Amino acid sequence: MNLIIAAGTDKGLQRQINEDSLLARQLRIEGHHVAVAIVSDGMGGEVRGDIASASVVKSFENWIDSQLPILIRENATRDRLRISWKRWLDYVNEKLNTYGRMRGVTVGATATVILIIDDVYFIMNVGDSRIYRITADQARQITEDQTMTALAVRRGDMTELEAEHDDRQGILAQAVGMNESCIQDLYAGRIVGDTVFLLCSDGFRHKVTTQEIEDAFRPNQFLNKMQMKKQIENLINLNRSRGETDNITAVLIKAY
Repeated sequence: MNLIIAAGTDKGLQRQINEDSLLARQLRIEGHHVAVAIVSDGMGGEVRGDIASASVVKSFENWIDSQLPILIRENATRDRLRISWKRWLDYVNEKLNTYGRMRGVTVGATATVILIIDDVYFIMNVGDSRIYRITADQARQITEDQTMTALAVRRGDMTELEAEHDDRQGILAQAVGMNESCIQDLYAGRIVGDTVFLLCSDGFRHKVTTQEIEDAFRPNQFLNKMQMKKQIENLINLNRSRGETDNITAVLIKAY
């Protein structure tokens, strides 16, 4: 399995600073082709969202350096990866909780992670940043948003049509640093055929449709990193042209 990675970010039309953070790395570990990436969006309107997202990403980078090689070397199972990610989340969650308590504020950030090892992917999500899987014939959202509105829809308390007009759409039910603990959603699967994974903050997909994402990021369009980065920039500019005020961040990984 070969891998190509590209990324882009923009502060949007109104924000003075970019509270999104990202990390994307391609590695070769014990003979395995590995890609790992994270997108973290500092909680909008909260104090120092940029510090929160940067802390999440920095601590995840430390996890990549210290824990990932061990897990791959020992052929770790999904359950062991889940435990390792939970320990990492607990650590950074407490770190942000402590930072907030000392200053009398709430700081928090989303954490959306993908790990690809050869033809297998593992995904973890906290918050409402998203991961899409895009193939030749469809784009499908893999993660489920952890917002008050999305949870209400899943409980059957409102319809998806009602959710489109619900004023709680941007209110997170889960975020790293927001509560004493955070709940991670986990997903895993096997890659069959050319596939593109899109990780993005919510600012990247407010103003574009799933169909537009599919059209922009079909795997057969990309032969190299430069083409992928250019298409990310095109979608960022499309969001800006439609008035997106939030920070806009995306990571693309093509597996083929």
